[in-house]
Amino acid sequence: MLSIDTPPASLFMPLMGSTGCNSTPHLVLGFLVLQQYEIRQWQEDELELVNWVAIQISTAMIQDRALRRVQSLVDERTAQLKLSLDVQRKLSSKMSQQLQELQESNKLKDQFLATVSDNLRTPLTGMKMAINMLKIADNKEQSQRYLDILEDQCDKEINLVNDLLTFQKLESKPLQSHHEKLNLLELIGELAQSFEQKWQDLGLTLVVNYPRQAAKPGSPDLLYTDPDSLKRILQELLTCGSFPVKVVA
Repeated sequence: MLSIDTPPASLFMPLMGSTGCNSTPHLVLGFLVLQQYEIRQWQEDELELVNWVAIQISTAMIQDRALRRVQSLVDERTAQLKLSLDVQRKLSSKMSQQLQELQESNKLKDQFLATVSDNLRTPLTGMKMAINMLKIADNKEQSQRYLDILEDQCDKEINLVNDLLTFQKLESKPLQSHHEKLNLLELIGELAQSFEQKWQDLGLTLVVNYPRQAAKPGSPDLLYTDPDSLKRILQELLTCGSFPVKVVA
């Protein structure tokens, strides 16, 4: 322990540290102090020993600082690497999810195209048959019946082509919808009327249950939506239906 009172014999040996550049002066890390309360002359071998101890202490201090700096750098690089691995893992998981969604989308697209391709042939066959029957129709009533069949099959073909065009638009860019106010009761009534006879021919019954208890008397129920999209959805449900349907609003 360094005494406050200056003893008769004191020896201060500097602890020198290098900055790593030959042209830069050495840094003084501290001092090794020896004190003795008796007057004496420090011998040459004592000075050499103290100098050697000071060098060892300086070297140890420099190595400790270097190790601390290296450890800090390693910790920093390890943290950066961990962060990079976490980001790569998240990106890989996201890419895997997107790839799976893309594969599922392609699968659904192929199924849709296969279904539409098969369905395209059905209206054409019906149209051809109706045209052939028109050629041999005996009276106006038969002609009108075949004309109705021809018109119905033509509408189906147009709807299928429109579905294909809509699908193509969806692949190239998002579909732009045009919303407007619709009278829901009138829309459902028109669709039910157009499908009622078709369902009867299949031995099915179309029931429309539209309660209006909550509506004000005489006021139409308005729906703000895209009319083409809503009609396409309802038509698809009615076209694919194989059981009696109850429409409840």
